[in-house]
Amino acid sequence: MPSRKINKAPNSFGIMVFILLVWNLIGAMIFVLQVTMSPADVAALPYEHRLLHQAIPQWATAAHAIAVFGGVLGCLLLLMRKAMAILFLQLSLVGVIVHMFYFFIFSTASKVMDEGDTIMIIAVLIIALHLVALAYKAEHSKWIT
Repeated sequence: MPSRKINKAPNSFGIMVFILLVWNLIGAMIFVLQVTMSPADVAALPYEHRLLHQAIPQWATAAHAIAVFGGVLGCLLLLMRKAMAILFLQLSLVGVIVHMFYFFIFSTASKVMDEGDTIMIIAVLIIALHLVALAYKAEHSKWIT
């Protein structure tokens, strides 16, 4: 099988992907901290946040895991110039959408969210969409194979 030629990506591509990898690593850390909270940690949360945390179903937690770890793997694969990054970033985007769907449709999160929370949620969605678009651009430009 002939190998496909990989074009040199601009330096800005690598810098952007690295920054987005750090973003996703922070998201993964937050996820791990949330799912490993001790009963004392949960008890220390404000009442509304505690109820919200205790009510999260397993499928929403799984969607959150897919979102953050798919993003981490997708960014790593982009840095390694592998087209498989597209699949992981698409999965990450689906995880983001499913997780947001839970919080906006099935939970009472909107009652405890402030403007900063809303901005962060919008940023997460925009970044996930941007990563998928960036991966497609990288494939089209033959920066990944």
